[in-house]
This record gives sequence, C-alpha cells and structure tokens, in this order.
Amino acid sequence: MDNNAVLFVLLVIIGVIVAIPLHGFFTRCPNCKKWWSRKRTGQKELDRHSGYQHDTHSHSDGSKHTDHVYVTKITYENQWQCKKCNHQWTTVSTSSKKH
Repeated sequence: MDNNAVLFVLLVIIGVIVAIPLHGFFTRCPNCKKWWSRKRTGQKELDRHSGYQHDTHSHSDGSKHTDHVYVTKITYENQWQCKKCNHQWTTVSTSSKKH
C-alpha cells in the first residue's frame, strides 16, 4: 500500500472513532444525561416562508458569482422522549429547500 492509501485509511478510522462518541453525546437525554437515548415522538411544522436569498459561489479562477435563489424555509418543532427515563422535551429545527 502506498502512503496516500495508508493515510486515507487512518483518516477514515479516526473519523469513525470521533463520530461515534459525538453522535452518542448529541443524542443524550437532557434530564438523565444517558447517551443514545433520544427517540423522536413527533414533529410539527411551525412556520413556512418562501423568498429569495443570495447564493454566492466561487469559480476555479478565484472569481465569485452571486445568484438570487428562490428558497422555502420550514421551521419544525421536534418532540423527543428519553428511552431510559421517559423525559420529554422539544427542539426547534429549520430546513431550507432551493427551487
């Protein structure tokens, strides 16, 4: 195996080693703090609005171009329950869809 392949394999292994605990940490219960205990029990749409936003992207020659892109932004309330202690809580998330 050449050095680039070995480096790639090591980076993938390190990425997995870091990603697994991070996922557990971010899916913990805010009450009992147990990792991997969050279960979604529902989701409802709170707000939806459409409009134009600026979308700037760079070209390989270093120049930048800005487009006006029509997007729909949706705000959701997510309901969660802990699989361990049955604590319930909500979070708010937003998604954006380009048309």
